[in-house]
Amino acid sequence: MPDIPVTLPPDRIPAGARPWSTADTRAWLAAGPARWARPAWGFAALLTGTAWAVFTDEDPVCTTSDPCGPQWWALLLLGGLLLELCWIWRQPGPALGLLVPLSAGFGYEMLYASAGGGSPAPLVAAAFAAAGLTARLLAANRQRGLALKAAGPARHPLPAAGKSFRRGSLGAVIGGALLAVAGVALHQGLATSATEEARAAAATRFDVPVTAQDTESVTVTLPDGGTRTVSALFPENHPVGRPTAVLVDGDWARLVAEPYDPLGRQFVMLATGVPGLLLLGNSLIGRRRFTRLRSQPQPALLVHVRQHPENGREQVFAHDDPSAGIPVFRVSTLPAFDGADDGGDQPADGEVTGAGPGRAEPPDNPFTAMREEFAAAVHGTGRQPLREAVLYGVPCAGAEVALLSRTDAEDPEPLLECAVSPLTPAEPRRRNAGDHGTRSGRRPVDDVAARLSPTDRPVSWSTHGASRGVAAGYLSLEILGLWALTSHWFAGWTLLLWAMAVLSLPHGVGAIATAAHWRVTADREGLWVTGAWRVRRVRWDRLTEVRHHQDALRFATRDGNLRLQPVGWSWLERRCRGRVAADEVADEIRALLHHPSLRPAENADPGEQGMPLGPAILAGTTLLIAALLLL
Repeated sequence: MPDIPVTLPPDRIPAGARPWSTADTRAWLAAGPARWARPAWGFAALLTGTAWAVFTDEDPVCTTSDPCGPQWWALLLLGGLLLELCWIWRQPGPALGLLVPLSAGFGYEMLYASAGGGSPAPLVAAAFAAAGLTARLLAANRQRGLALKAAGPARHPLPAAGKSFRRGSLGAVIGGALLAVAGVALHQGLATSATEEARAAAATRFDVPVTAQDTESVTVTLPDGGTRTVSALFPENHPVGRPTAVLVDGDWARLVAEPYDPLGRQFVMLATGVPGLLLLGNSLIGRRRFTRLRSQPQPALLVHVRQHPENGREQVFAHDDPSAGIPVFRVSTLPAFDGADDGGDQPADGEVTGAGPGRAEPPDNPFTAMREEFAAAVHGTGRQPLREAVLYGVPCAGAEVALLSRTDAEDPEPLLECAVSPLTPAEPRRRNAGDHGTRSGRRPVDDVAARLSPTDRPVSWSTHGASRGVAAGYLSLEILGLWALTSHWFAGWTLLLWAMAVLSLPHGVGAIATAAHWRVTADREGLWVTGAWRVRRVRWDRLTEVRHHQDALRFATRDGNLRLQPVGWSWLERRCRGRVAADEVADEIRALLHHPSLRPAENADPGEQGMPLGPAILAGTTLLIAALLLL
């Protein structure tokens, strides 16, 4: 049954605003880029090409005639690559511009900087990414033309609330602060390098034999018969018995082949400079786009909108699609208010933001539960109503728009919501494909219920072989990555791996904990759902739907939504066993939901409710990192 949309008062609809029809939205979606131009492919190409070049490049050999020295060039190239990997998702224009100097850097690295001649893989990947970005920009121009044609010649100024909406100020402040920290680290690194080089210039050079060697230093015998242990980044380049050059100045000594390397300060620069540039760049780009949106009259289209139940972003539908069957695009928004009480500075793209009456959620991490509770307390949760809205601006991939709608039927005054991120066209909806078998594999509830028997004791479903295999794979990759970071496999490129490890650590720990120890227990009053960080109570009268989708168990309730992911590997399970364990779990829980007589008669004891494994794995990972760094 189609929803009854919350309509706008007729006097708040601009004169001449046309409905955005289903035919026009389908043409708009069809004008989008081809599948090969999607951001994920360009991202994967750049990441794979760079990783290939790193693993196939020879380790640098530090010699007296060719000392290693600080990797400032590698640091600059890695920072540009990380920024490109972030921008390629949401900012195709800046990403395409950044690819030009980045490709030049790849070319220089291939021809001159690599130890044994660099691989052309990064250049090939950059060319593919550039082709995809170009295709996306051309598709955005096509979509812009179709939207302008659908809107007609009428132009309307943004409502008064949009004039006081501030876009990107908070992101610019945070980005500037991070860049200041990166600048301090750069100054300290250069100053320390200069001090070390000045002392090296005043030191005495000795060509003396190596008498002992360990994993972090070499010991040499000086002409006066004394010995000196000198730190070495590559001890294997200084075998025992072979002469090596050292510089000695009192109690200070170092190898000539290995000048001072400010690796720690370079890591701080990378960890603060890239997020700082990302926040500052997104803030300035968003501010410029929104200034253009509110400074001149804009086309207006009548649409329907609804908040997404899981991520809180606004979904936009055609005006003649009251059933909200085909989303056109999604966008994160924040409400705008008249006057000075506008709620403060609005975030830049990439920050945690609210969305309409709900809240836009970033990807899952250990703090997702805290953010969900905060959003529920401030905005409320649950299924949001379908609302009629006026869309201001020209919708095209990467553009920013504003939406005027009533949040619910009891609110007579429409609310203006302004975008705080570029809009993202919706993916084409494919049925019975690409859904990991969850739609086609779902069995009728009555058929599942017929196979179940009533029981007194609580019923539990927990991790299985495929899920444990996923956890073991994640854990192996984490341990291997941390161990590799402490070796000398990657030289200056280690900075990239450290940055990726730090950024992915919360998600990785959560994935390992969930895959290794997820648990759902059904008792008389509801479910106990054990995830990575906490155990949640879901009562039967609040639960509305359970399904398995994309290796996640998703529970929709009247108070919000929660998810367990990953709970297995559907693709491999289906090919090895012909069935997916998580599908069966979702089917049986759904049968208990719709057939109360099958529910357990007793409540679960504390020992049966489950215990999250995330804190223990996080503590173990922290101890492992400390041991690898200190030992």
